[in-house]
Amino acid sequence: MGQATSATGMMEEVGTASASPIEDFLIDLHQRISDVGGGKVAEYIPELGRADADTFGMALATVDGETYATGDADHLFLIFKTFDVKTHRRLSEIHLARSLGKAAGVADGREGS
Repeated sequence: MGQATSATGMMEEVGTASASPIEDFLIDLHQRISDVGGGKVAEYIPELGRADADTFGMALATVDGETYATGDADHLFLIFKTFDVKTHRRLSEIHLARSLGKAAGVADGREGS
């Protein structure tokens, strides 16, 4: 059994009942994929090359401010690049088109859908 951080920030034993289906999902997902191996730590940036490849944590924050974490989520690590500007712009365009389409009564933001 491992530990997970609940929405209240308290560490709980994995496998015990939690008060949240989101927390249960995150813990289950972490357990299912934590043994996936392969690949190697990126070394083209020195700090990335010093990362411990055996650490793996997951965290999730909801729009209403709840946070959930499991595994090594409290381990400090470097985030080099998670989202680039072009991808953000394209996703924003898609979201806007769908929102406008729904407001106009068009399914999925496309005519004939």
